[in-house]
Amino acid sequence: LADLATAALLLGATGAEPYGALPPAAHPGSVPDGPPQVLTHVLDAGDTRAYAHASGDLNPIHLDDDAARAAGFPGTIAHGMHLVALAAEEITDRHAGGDPARVTALGARFAAPTRPGTELRLTLQPHDRGTVVRFTIATEAGTAVKAGWARIAPAGE
Repeated sequence: LADLATAALLLGATGAEPYGALPPAAHPGSVPDGPPQVLTHVLDAGDTRAYAHASGDLNPIHLDDDAARAAGFPGTIAHGMHLVALAAEEITDRHAGGDPARVTALGARFAAPTRPGTELRLTLQPHDRGTVVRFTIATEAGTAVKAGWARIAPAGE
């Protein structure tokens, strides 16, 4: 059983009726700035438990092998947002001078679940004079996170 909640701030909305339309998925960055960087990480079961408690996402598919198998997975899976958080941390450190306030927007698409203990290959590709960093996260089995991007503000803004 999962209890999911969603919240949205709709600027200009005056009631609960449908309001506006979702824009198309963004994937900014058109001109690469040199070769991509490939980094490897392994998130273990302890990392997954810590992320579950820090995020408040205690869905059993992330914490209990039996519950994950009952849901159709081979065992527990890492939180997709944990993978994106890992990418955001590396982008902040490597492309935003360690200043998280310079990461002004972030997007990604989840492609496949990932088991704790799996080696992750994070590929970072700066674009447009360092104002955008595109990223993907892959495992030996294939892509886990695709079409990832972060918008980076210039230093001092």
